[in-house]
Amino acid sequence: MAGAAEPAGVRENRAMAVNRHDYFSDTDPRAFEVMIESLRAKTPEERMALAFELTSRALRASEAGVRMLYPNADEHEVKMRAAARRYDRETMIRAFGWDPAEHP
Repeated sequence: MAGAAEPAGVRENRAMAVNRHDYFSDTDPRAFEVMIESLRAKTPEERMALAFELTSRALRASEAGVRMLYPNADEHEVKMRAAARRYDRETMIRAFGWDPAEHP
């Protein structure tokens, strides 16, 4: 159904669904609309690249936070502690062989 026009109200409903979340409560509604229009204008490949870039930045920010708390941690420990912020203990043990409880 690529290229098909959206039924009346779909665009408005989609925008309302995004606005229901409080993520952008401090954003001027006009600026928010510009941001949404900018995202809609991107190709799927551009949106995917943006998602990967944002994910990469979030991971680097998490690792930077770990480095501040554990300045003597080596790179492996930084990666494990950052991962432990995202995954539960059982997943950390199963996926990485690293138990956060053993590294307070």
